[in-house]
Amino acid sequence: MTDATIPPAFAITRVTPAYTVTARALHWLTALLILPMFPLGIIIANELGGPLQDSLYDLHRSVGAVLLLVTVLRLIEGQPRGPDAGHRKQCAKGCNVHIRQTPCQA
Repeated sequence: MTDATIPPAFAITRVTPAYTVTARALHWLTALLILPMFPLGIIIANELGGPLQDSLYDLHRSVGAVLLLVTVLRLIEGQPRGPDAGHRKQCAKGCNVHIRQTPCQA
C-alpha cells in the first residue's frame, strides 16, 4: 500500500506533545511526593507513629518543603514562551475569566 492509497483517517501525522518532558516529569514528581503524604499525615495526626512520631513529622515537613519547591518550578515551567507568548497569556486570562463562545486561538 502506498501513501497515495492510505485513507486520510489512517495517515500518520506528526503530533506535537501538549506538554514538555520537563512539565511531565515535574507533574509525576509532584504526584509521587503527594501520595505518601496522606497516610503519613493520618499516622501523625492519630499519633500512631509510636517512637517514630517525631521522625515522621520531620519527614512530612521535609517532603512538604520539597513539594513547595517543585510547585514553584512547575509555575515557572508553565509560563508561555516564544513570539506569541503575550497572546497566549492574554488568551488564557480571558478563557479563565469569561465563558467564551469560541475557543482561544494560539
